[in-house]
Amino acid sequence: QQARQRIKALEDAIRTHGLIN
Repeated sequence: QQARQRIKALEDAIRTHGLIN
C-alpha cells in the first residue's frame, strides 16, 4: 500500500531529525 510506504518515509524523516528515539 502506498499510504503505509508514505508513513514509513515520514517515520524515517522524523528519526533523522531526532524527534523520536
